[in-house]
Amino acid sequence: MTLFNRCRKNFQCYISNLTDPWTNLAVEEWLFRHTDPSIVLLYLWRNAGCVVIGRNQNPWKECNVRLLRNDGIPIIRRKSGGGTVFHDLGNTNYTVITPRQNFTRKHSAELVARAIKKRFEIPAYVNERHDIEIEDLKISIFLLKILFMHII
Repeated sequence: MTLFNRCRKNFQCYISNLTDPWTNLAVEEWLFRHTDPSIVLLYLWRNAGCVVIGRNQNPWKECNVRLLRNDGIPIIRRKSGGGTVFHDLGNTNYTVITPRQNFTRKHSAELVARAIKKRFEIPAYVNERHDIEIEDLKISIFLLKILFMHII
């Protein structure tokens, strides 16, 4: 795990070099529960092939469990809400942990969309559900988890 702390004093960035989805989701949960509530934290990681489901999802309604089992693709439940998503090394996952009083869904999604536009010159925008899209194709979904002093 690499820690970058160059941007400002109340910002931390962690980039995982691990690809184990159980470990990366456990690190995300640990960071969420142990980060100073005044800090904004960005966590970036990639997972080996798996399907990640939200805490309220039924895997038998969301995916073909038999096919995934036959192909050796695990189904992993995360502690936050949200839908079912396929992860592999071709996509990057990100988590923003922010103080509760600073949080708005729109601002958080626009932060990421602006970074995509600026860094990659890709015309990303935020839709009405706060998902990030490019040419009407969803490239990022919005998941939410609230704990006393901060939000993931």
